[in-house]
Amino acid sequence: MRGVSILLAHGAFLLALNVGTQARAAAAPCVDALAVEKAAAVSLLKHRAEAQVAIAASDRLFAVYLNAASLAEGARVMPRIQAVLNGLLDRYGIREVLVADRSGAFLTRAGNFDRTVASLDPKADARLAAAFAAEARRATSLQKDLRLDIVAPSIVRGQPEFALAARQDLTSYRKVLSQGVAQNRFVVLADAKGVVLADSRHGGAGTTAILADLTLDALRKALRGASAGEVTARELRYRVSIRPAGAWSVVAVESIPAPRRCYAEGARLCG
Repeated sequence: MRGVSILLAHGAFLLALNVGTQARAAAAPCVDALAVEKAAAVSLLKHRAEAQVAIAASDRLFAVYLNAASLAEGARVMPRIQAVLNGLLDRYGIREVLVADRSGAFLTRAGNFDRTVASLDPKADARLAAAFAAEARRATSLQKDLRLDIVAPSIVRGQPEFALAARQDLTSYRKVLSQGVAQNRFVVLADAKGVVLADSRHGGAGTTAILADLTLDALRKALRGASAGEVTARELRYRVSIRPAGAWSVVAVESIPAPRRCYAEGARLCG
């Protein structure tokens, strides 16, 4: 996947850069560094996807189409506009792109879109409302449940004439989270409501339980306001770190091995 592969390589470089420091650091700071690294990677992936959508929406081809002197002239521009949309597909996890005018009618679409939908309701569709309210050359993201849409306006003669909306696949975030994570660790991305959007392990998206039956709010309470610390769940101990990634939260978890028992001087815990 274009874009995501670049980010994974960048994350691997950062991870390698930090190995020496992490090896000398205490275990709790290690998992905290992992959370910081993954929060930065998530923010970067989201930012770059938004930037690509904003660039596409600002393409001069939309003005050329709108100013066409005839239907035939406008039709000749459409393949080039379609190429702009196709160029977004598979970049940073983008799976579907559409362009609609102010009435909700589609100008064109690309990718894995719902072919049963013939148009959008300009009064009810949140994507249109957000796109037409956005500033020129700026994109904004709309996340609802497990769907993430990135929208931007196409401005012609100072007015928003078209809305470009792209759907980003949340599995692209799972790939970023799972890169370079040891077997005794996992990383979760959750939204503001605590719903899991991506999990470095397989599955988990759509639930609210992050560690055993503990939710994001429960983990925050267990940490007592700190960003990192130890948490006990089902009689097992974990090191946990929670870091923000915009409106989302990245949670890194590391299992703590059970203490060994020493019998030289009677049964006792020896670390």
